[in-house]
Amino acid sequence: MDSKYNNNGNRESRPNSNRRMIRLLYILFGVISLIIGFIGIFLPVLPTTPFLLLSAACFYRGSERLHDWLLNSRLFGPSIRNYEEKGGLTMSTKVKAILITWVTVIISAYFLLVSSVQVVSVFVLALIGSIVILRIETVT
Repeated sequence: MDSKYNNNGNRESRPNSNRRMIRLLYILFGVISLIIGFIGIFLPVLPTTPFLLLSAACFYRGSERLHDWLLNSRLFGPSIRNYEEKGGLTMSTKVKAILITWVTVIISAYFLLVSSVQVVSVFVLALIGSIVILRIETVT
């Protein structure tokens, strides 16, 4: 009996179902990463850009439709397209990302009554996020 058939003579659907499951996992990780990236717009502790790039990579492997939707997004599309097509981010995108991060961190530290350990932790995480953004290739 051919290896593509099971003992009952019916066609095996395993390769297709495995491929479908992997695509669904990519989509799931892409959606989770997109949600975290979106939350990162408002929380200084979460860097937005790496999560959006991860979403784009997951959607690329999981769903052409979701990948195209993300690339055509007015908010996120230009940065992701630059990264995919040119391998980096523009200087203006980097400046905006770092500026928004630090403004949010400073406002949070000023208005929130939190312990010094929490303030230092937020500053350290913002510094790490800034370093990550600066290390990404700058493109024109």
